[in-house]
Amino acid sequence: MGAVGEDDFAQTLRNIAADGGVNVQYQVVPTEATGTCAVLLTGTDRSLCTKLGAANCFTKDHLEKLFSYAEKAQFYYISVPDYNIYSHFLFHIRISSYI
Repeated sequence: MGAVGEDDFAQTLRNIAADGGVNVQYQVVPTEATGTCAVLLTGTDRSLCTKLGAANCFTKDHLEKLFSYAEKAQFYYISVPDYNIYSHFLFHIRISSYI
């Protein structure tokens, strides 16, 4: 899950995920570009410069609508541009693991 725009970067993400067998359920935000990140590697150090774009528009409603996918998942990768939304997700995952 996450939010993407309607652009080539979003399609690239979908294609790579599909090639890896990952079922992605993106929230599409037509008014925003898909987020991007530039990475500078120097030896073992790294610097990241991120433009979150559509990721800033990911909503709690989208998360709740598709939460059944999360409940069935074996693995989670969470990168947190907006902790307020993703904390809701983490709380539900934690509670669901006890039910």
